[in-house]
Amino acid sequence: MKKKNILITLVLVLLIIAVGVGVYLVGQSTEFREKAAPATTILLSPSLTSPRVGEEFSVTALINTAQNQVIAAELYLNFDAGKVEATNVVAGNFLLGANPIGPTIDNSLGRITYTLYLPPQSTPVTGEGVLATYFFKAKAVGSVVISLGQNSIVGAVAEEGKNVLVSTTPASLTVLGALSPTPTLTPIPTPTATGTGGIGGPVPSPTPTPSPTATVSSGVGGNVTPTSTKTPTPTKTITPTSGSSLTLTQTPTPITTLPDTGLSFPTIAGLAAGVFIIITAILLAF
Repeated sequence: MKKKNILITLVLVLLIIAVGVGVYLVGQSTEFREKAAPATTILLSPSLTSPRVGEEFSVTALINTAQNQVIAAELYLNFDAGKVEATNVVAGNFLLGANPIGPTIDNSLGRITYTLYLPPQSTPVTGEGVLATYFFKAKAVGSVVISLGQNSIVGAVAEEGKNVLVSTTPASLTVLGALSPTPTLTPIPTPTATGTGGIGGPVPSPTPTPSPTATVSSGVGGNVTPTSTKTPTPTKTITPTSGSSLTLTQTPTPITTLPDTGLSFPTIAGLAAGVFIIITAILLAF
């Protein structure tokens, strides 16, 4: 009887333990499944919201995996091929060491296909970061929307590589007209007087004004009085003629003749009379 009771007690204990372990395992599985539910988002962020025609800009794909453990991303980007053109795509630093496929750029249809995947045995990535960067060049004025297609995929470990991407945010921008070139001012050349003058010919160079020369006049009694003769200074009148030639007209300044500063005739006559009187007085004295 005692053995039977002991056996029943052991069975009940084992049953209770089994139920507890089962409930715990179910709870852990449910929690894991909740954490691994699709929750990844991608935001497209442009470097310029108002690029001008001919200007280059980029669009960054920012990923937030929430609790998903990501191992790959297959992105299909759409854009307005009439207003912008794609030039290149480079991988970001989120899936570091990922192998790329592409990019395949179609500027006639406005589509870009680009895939990144981690090699086998790599550690899955969780968190936020730059998944890829797309480069464009603006070519026409207008509003542009750059978005990810609904067929884009982000693969995660807990979902056996299935898509965990739940939402994407497009990039919106407006292409403006190109800036007008700044006019360059060209200096107007100043006419230069050169060489020989004449009708339609070049302008003669001004002739240096000679220095005044002194003319020496001698008077009676050996007195010397310098007389200055001034050379007229030419004045230049420049008159524009046809083409770029100029005619130079020189107007001489009248020469003013200075009066002779030697001895006049009355002075000479007075001196002669004085000398005659002195000589006569000396002769009378003897």
